[in-house]
Amino acid sequence: MTYNGQKIGKIVKSLCKKLGKILARTKSPSSYVPVARAETIDQTHGRKTTNDILPDDVLLQIFAFCQVDRHPLGSPFHPVLEWHKLVHVCQKWRRVTFSSPRRLDLYLLCTCGTPVRKNLGCWPAFPIIIDYVNYPNYSSKRFSPNDEDNIIAALEDPNRVRCLKLPVTSLLLGKVATVMQESFPMLTKLLLSLKDKNVSVLPGAFLGGFAPCLQEIHLEGIPFPTLPTLLSSATDLVVLYLHCIPHTGYISPEAMVASLAALTRLGDLSIEFQSSTSRPIQHGNRRRLAPLTRAVLPALTSFEFRGASEYLEDLVAQIDTPRLASIG
Repeated sequence: MTYNGQKIGKIVKSLCKKLGKILARTKSPSSYVPVARAETIDQTHGRKTTNDILPDDVLLQIFAFCQVDRHPLGSPFHPVLEWHKLVHVCQKWRRVTFSSPRRLDLYLLCTCGTPVRKNLGCWPAFPIIIDYVNYPNYSSKRFSPNDEDNIIAALEDPNRVRCLKLPVTSLLLGKVATVMQESFPMLTKLLLSLKDKNVSVLPGAFLGGFAPCLQEIHLEGIPFPTLPTLLSSATDLVVLYLHCIPHTGYISPEAMVASLAALTRLGDLSIEFQSSTSRPIQHGNRRRLAPLTRAVLPALTSFEFRGASEYLEDLVAQIDTPRLASIG
């Protein structure tokens, strides 16, 4: 059986509505239904005939269409397709879904209340998204012991973690830093924000000092003196936000520029110190001539800075930003 574009369009419009109803009646994403039980669910609801009408490629197009249609902004780190529910409907839907994990952007989500340690043994080895910031049950005050255990369980598989967005206490940051003292080759987004006043310094071995796929780094209130070493390997970096930098996280303008020089794709840069006097005293009155060579940031369009004016002067004296459009 073949379908032209017009027929597929009508099928998509019709079945997208049916798909929403089916997903609403199916188990929640945090549960797991074995294949045999999924087939039973399918027969119970009388959908076997409907599912068998469409070939696999048409079903896949419908699933992909729903993925884009549900989230027009296309954010890759949100559950744009509730694939957990799709694979519970019937064996065919399970097979079609699992046959195209990249096209459907399938991943395991670790967020508030998700039984990650359990799910790691139930599902295929999809990428892991750890996001405790953008979900309704997020609380900036405290994680449950189960949440902390699930975070550590997810981080114990470094080859699969693609995103880490986490508000942390100094105690939890210490646990996370201990687990993450090796390379995370798939990590593209890193967001860590400190939620108490007990400052903990990230160790030099964090991420093994190597982050080849990182595209975004957001650090808030977290000192990371050896960050320049990590940045030198993050050549795909597009966004770098360093906010509320404490005294213990001071990085000299020279070291900062040296690390930024390798970031030819960097488009957004924001550096904010906790205090305008965050510059160490021994550097406070030092003045120097502009260097003979300057680092070029060809993609930088947005730059924000809060801190000592001397630091800013030393920084801008060493960089060229031909496309800079916004300064804050």
